[in-house]
Amino acid sequence: ALNIKEYEVTGTSRGKDGKPAAEKPAEDDALKNAVQKGIDELLGGAKVPEDKAAEVKKILGKARRYIPEFRVQDRSEAGATVILKVKVKVNLDPLKADLTAAGVLASDENRDLGIEA
Repeated sequence: ALNIKEYEVTGTSRGKDGKPAAEKPAEDDALKNAVQKGIDELLGGAKVPEDKAAEVKKILGKARRYIPEFRVQDRSEAGATVILKVKVKVNLDPLKADLTAAGVLASDENRDLGIEA
């Protein structure tokens, strides 16, 4: 079975130079926030090590890879800011694989032996 979790997140984007905000950056922001929640869950509350922050940023940059489906629940505007409330499904399996490959998560073998990387 696929390890898919659903998160409800918000995403925002601001308009520049008096133009109204675009929807797409707010959507991207929401999807990144959902993948961040998936990462937090996989890390079990542990903090991302400082030296791995760039790796995590790279993973968040391709957030859509881990998202089979999302649905915008609500859209509001406040001044030049668009706020989206989005229900996002995140596939934790490829996310876990990429975090492990990046050295952010210890591989399962190590964890089973109680070895801390």
